[in-house]
Amino acid sequence: MQKNENPLISIVFNIVIPSLILSKLSEQLGPLLCLIVALLFPLIYGLIDLWKQKKTNMISVLGMLNVLLTGGIGLFQVDNFWFAVKEAAVPALIGIFVLFTASSSNPIMKMFIYNDLLFQKENIENKLQELFQMEKFDSLLVKITYWIGASFFLSAILNFVFAKYYVVSAPGSEAFNNEVGKFMIVSFIVISLPCTVILMIAFWKLIKGIQSLTGMKQEEILKVK
Repeated sequence: MQKNENPLISIVFNIVIPSLILSKLSEQLGPLLCLIVALLFPLIYGLIDLWKQKKTNMISVLGMLNVLLTGGIGLFQVDNFWFAVKEAAVPALIGIFVLFTASSSNPIMKMFIYNDLLFQKENIENKLQELFQMEKFDSLLVKITYWIGASFFLSAILNFVFAKYYVVSAPGSEAFNNEVGKFMIVSFIVISLPCTVILMIAFWKLIKGIQSLTGMKQEEILKVK
Protein backbone atom coordinates (compact mmCIF):
# COMPACT_ATOMS: atom_id res chain seq x y z
CA MET A 1 0.00 0.00 0.00
CA GLN A 2 1.31 3.47 -0.91
CA LYS A 3 2.00 5.83 1.93
CA ASN A 4 -0.12 8.97 1.79
CA GLU A 5 1.60 12.31 1.43
CA ASN A 6 1.95 14.37 4.60
CA PRO A 7 0.41 17.77 3.72
CA LEU A 8 2.42 19.58 6.43
CA ILE A 9 5.74 18.31 5.03
CA SER A 10 4.59 19.25 1.53
CA ILE A 11 3.82 22.83 2.62
CA VAL A 12 7.17 23.15 4.42
CA PHE A 13 9.26 21.95 1.45
CA ASN A 14 7.25 23.58 -1.34
CA ILE A 15 6.33 26.92 0.24
CA VAL A 16 7.85 27.73 3.65
CA ILE A 17 11.53 26.87 3.04
CA PRO A 18 11.75 28.38 -0.49
CA SER A 19 9.97 31.54 0.70
CA LEU A 20 12.33 31.99 3.65
CA ILE A 21 15.40 31.43 1.48
CA LEU A 22 14.26 33.92 -1.16
CA SER A 23 13.25 36.60 1.32
CA LYS A 24 16.10 36.24 3.87
CA LEU A 25 19.23 34.96 2.08
CA SER A 26 19.39 36.91 -1.19
CA GLU A 27 21.97 39.37 0.17
CA GLN A 28 24.20 36.64 1.66
CA LEU A 29 24.06 34.17 -1.23
CA GLY A 30 23.49 36.52 -4.14
CA PRO A 31 20.35 36.51 -6.33
CA LEU A 32 21.43 33.64 -8.63
CA LEU A 33 22.66 31.17 -5.99
CA CYS A 34 19.77 32.06 -3.68
CA LEU A 35 17.22 31.27 -6.38
CA ILE A 36 18.93 27.95 -7.22
CA VAL A 37 19.02 26.87 -3.56
CA ALA A 38 15.37 27.83 -3.04
CA LEU A 39 14.31 25.86 -6.12
CA LEU A 40 16.16 22.72 -5.00
CA PHE A 41 13.76 22.02 -2.12
CA PRO A 42 10.46 21.73 -4.06
CA LEU A 43 12.24 20.09 -7.01
CA ILE A 44 13.83 17.35 -4.88
CA TYR A 45 10.58 16.89 -2.95
CA GLY A 46 8.65 16.45 -6.20
CA LEU A 47 11.16 13.89 -7.51
CA ILE A 48 11.06 11.91 -4.26
CA ASP A 49 7.25 11.95 -4.32
CA LEU A 50 7.23 10.58 -7.89
CA TRP A 51 9.71 7.87 -6.91
CA LYS A 52 7.60 6.81 -3.89
CA GLN A 53 4.38 6.65 -5.90
CA LYS A 54 6.04 4.42 -8.54
CA LYS A 55 3.98 6.10 -11.24
CA THR A 56 3.61 9.43 -12.98
CA ASN A 57 1.35 11.82 -11.08
CA MET A 58 0.07 14.64 -13.30
CA ILE A 59 -0.26 17.03 -10.35
CA SER A 60 3.36 16.35 -9.25
CA VAL A 61 4.62 16.83 -12.80
CA LEU A 62 2.84 20.21 -13.05
CA GLY A 63 4.25 21.16 -9.67
CA MET A 64 7.81 20.45 -10.78
CA LEU A 65 7.18 22.28 -14.06
CA ASN A 66 6.09 25.28 -11.98
CA VAL A 67 9.40 25.17 -10.08
CA LEU A 68 11.50 24.87 -13.22
CA LEU A 69 9.66 27.76 -14.93
CA THR A 70 10.20 29.99 -11.88
CA GLY A 71 13.90 29.18 -12.05
CA GLY A 72 14.02 29.85 -15.77
CA ILE A 73 12.37 33.25 -15.41
CA GLY A 74 14.82 34.25 -12.69
CA LEU A 75 17.97 32.80 -14.27
CA PHE A 76 17.31 34.03 -17.82
CA GLN A 77 15.82 37.34 -16.63
CA VAL A 78 12.60 37.06 -18.63
CA ASP A 79 10.10 39.91 -18.20
CA ASN A 80 8.28 39.44 -14.87
CA PHE A 81 4.93 39.64 -16.68
CA TRP A 82 5.63 36.01 -17.61
CA PHE A 83 6.05 35.15 -13.95
CA ALA A 84 2.42 36.20 -13.41
CA VAL A 85 1.36 34.24 -16.50
CA LYS A 86 3.19 31.17 -15.22
CA GLU A 87 1.58 31.45 -11.78
CA ALA A 88 -1.84 31.56 -13.42
CA ALA A 89 -1.07 28.86 -16.01
CA VAL A 90 -0.21 26.05 -13.59
CA PRO A 91 -3.52 25.99 -11.64
CA ALA A 92 -5.38 26.66 -14.88
CA LEU A 93 -3.79 23.59 -16.48
CA ILE A 94 -4.70 21.53 -13.43
CA GLY A 95 -8.26 22.84 -13.67
CA ILE A 96 -8.45 21.86 -17.35
CA PHE A 97 -7.09 18.40 -16.49
CA VAL A 98 -9.70 18.04 -13.71
CA LEU A 99 -12.54 18.99 -16.09
CA PHE A 100 -11.15 16.66 -18.77
CA THR A 101 -11.53 13.73 -16.36
CA ALA A 102 -15.05 14.76 -15.25
CA SER A 103 -16.90 12.47 -17.66
CA SER A 104 -14.33 9.67 -17.58
CA SER A 105 -14.66 6.44 -15.60
CA ASN A 106 -12.19 7.76 -13.05
CA PRO A 107 -12.74 11.49 -12.38
CA ILE A 108 -9.86 13.16 -10.55
CA MET A 109 -12.17 14.13 -7.68
CA LYS A 110 -11.89 10.54 -6.46
CA MET A 111 -8.32 11.42 -5.47
CA PHE A 112 -9.21 14.79 -3.89
CA ILE A 113 -12.42 13.91 -2.03
CA TYR A 114 -14.14 10.58 -2.74
CA ASN A 115 -11.36 8.23 -1.62
CA ASP A 116 -10.84 5.34 0.78
CA LEU A 117 -9.32 7.59 3.43
CA LEU A 118 -12.53 9.59 3.91
CA PHE A 119 -15.40 7.45 2.69
CA GLN A 120 -16.64 3.91 3.25
CA LYS A 121 -16.70 3.37 -0.50
CA GLU A 122 -17.53 -0.33 -0.48
CA ASN A 123 -20.61 0.16 1.72
CA ILE A 124 -21.74 3.19 -0.27
CA GLU A 125 -21.41 1.53 -3.66
CA ASN A 126 -23.08 -1.68 -2.51
CA LYS A 127 -26.05 0.38 -1.33
CA LEU A 128 -26.14 2.36 -4.57
CA GLN A 129 -26.20 -0.83 -6.64
CA GLU A 130 -28.88 -2.31 -4.41
CA LEU A 131 -31.07 0.76 -5.01
CA PHE A 132 -30.12 1.07 -8.73
CA GLN A 133 -28.72 4.55 -8.14
CA MET A 134 -25.21 4.17 -9.61
CA GLU A 135 -26.05 6.22 -12.71
CA LYS A 136 -27.29 9.14 -10.62
CA PHE A 137 -24.22 8.81 -8.38
CA ASP A 138 -21.90 9.03 -11.41
CA SER A 139 -23.70 12.24 -12.42
CA LEU A 140 -23.16 13.57 -8.90
CA LEU A 141 -19.41 12.84 -9.16
CA VAL A 142 -19.28 14.81 -12.42
CA LYS A 143 -20.95 17.83 -10.78
CA ILE A 144 -18.55 17.68 -7.82
CA THR A 145 -15.62 17.46 -10.23
CA TYR A 146 -16.79 20.74 -11.80
CA TRP A 147 -16.67 22.36 -8.36
CA ILE A 148 -13.07 21.18 -7.89
CA GLY A 149 -12.15 22.47 -11.34
CA ALA A 150 -13.68 25.84 -10.42
CA SER A 151 -11.41 26.07 -7.36
CA PHE A 152 -8.33 25.77 -9.59
CA PHE A 153 -9.59 28.39 -12.05
CA LEU A 154 -10.24 30.75 -9.14
CA SER A 155 -6.69 30.08 -7.95
CA ALA A 156 -5.36 30.90 -11.44
CA ILE A 157 -7.10 34.31 -11.49
CA LEU A 158 -5.98 35.21 -7.97
CA ASN A 159 -2.43 34.01 -8.65
CA PHE A 160 -2.14 36.32 -11.67
CA VAL A 161 -3.49 39.34 -9.78
CA PHE A 162 -1.25 38.85 -6.74
CA ALA A 163 1.84 38.06 -8.85
CA LYS A 164 1.39 41.28 -10.83
CA TYR A 165 0.97 43.24 -7.60
CA TYR A 166 3.87 41.79 -5.60
CA VAL A 167 6.51 40.84 -8.19
CA VAL A 168 7.51 44.04 -10.01
CA SER A 169 11.34 44.00 -10.00
CA ALA A 170 13.58 42.68 -12.74
CA PRO A 171 14.07 38.88 -12.64
CA GLY A 172 17.52 37.82 -11.45
CA SER A 173 17.77 40.69 -8.97
CA GLU A 174 17.80 40.50 -5.17
CA ALA A 175 14.54 42.47 -5.10
CA PHE A 176 12.91 39.93 -7.45
CA ASN A 177 13.84 37.08 -5.10
CA ASN A 178 12.47 38.95 -2.09
CA GLU A 179 9.22 39.70 -3.91
CA VAL A 180 8.80 36.09 -5.05
CA GLY A 181 9.32 34.95 -1.44
CA LYS A 182 6.66 37.35 -0.15
CA PHE A 183 4.30 36.44 -2.99
CA MET A 184 4.57 32.72 -2.21
CA ILE A 185 3.59 33.27 1.42
CA VAL A 186 0.80 35.78 0.75
CA SER A 187 -0.65 33.79 -2.16
CA PHE A 188 -0.72 30.61 -0.08
CA ILE A 189 -2.62 32.31 2.73
CA VAL A 190 -5.02 34.41 0.65
CA ILE A 191 -5.60 32.09 -2.30
CA SER A 192 -5.88 28.87 -0.32
CA LEU A 193 -8.78 30.24 1.75
CA PRO A 194 -11.41 30.66 -1.03
CA CYS A 195 -10.21 27.48 -2.74
CA THR A 196 -10.55 25.56 0.53
CA VAL A 197 -14.08 26.93 0.93
CA ILE A 198 -15.01 25.63 -2.54
CA LEU A 199 -13.56 22.19 -1.72
CA MET A 200 -15.52 22.14 1.55
CA ILE A 201 -18.72 22.97 -0.36
CA ALA A 202 -17.94 20.15 -2.82
CA PHE A 203 -17.33 17.76 0.09
CA TRP A 204 -20.64 18.77 1.73
CA LYS A 205 -22.54 18.39 -1.56
CA LEU A 206 -21.10 14.91 -2.05
CA ILE A 207 -22.16 13.77 1.43
CA LYS A 208 -25.67 15.21 1.02
CA GLY A 209 -25.95 13.66 -2.43
CA ILE A 210 -24.99 10.21 -1.14
CA GLN A 211 -27.47 10.55 1.72
CA SER A 212 -30.23 11.52 -0.73
CA LEU A 213 -29.50 8.58 -3.04
CA THR A 214 -29.01 5.90 -0.38
CA GLY A 215 -30.73 7.07 2.81
CA MET A 216 -27.48 6.27 4.69
CA LYS A 217 -26.47 8.19 7.79
CA GLN A 218 -23.32 10.30 7.84
CA GLU A 219 -21.51 7.85 10.13
CA GLU A 220 -22.25 5.10 7.59
CA ILE A 221 -20.76 7.18 4.80
CA LEU A 222 -17.63 8.66 6.37
CA LYS A 223 -14.74 6.86 7.99
CA VAL A 224 -14.82 8.07 11.60
CA LYS A 225 -11.79 7.24 13.70
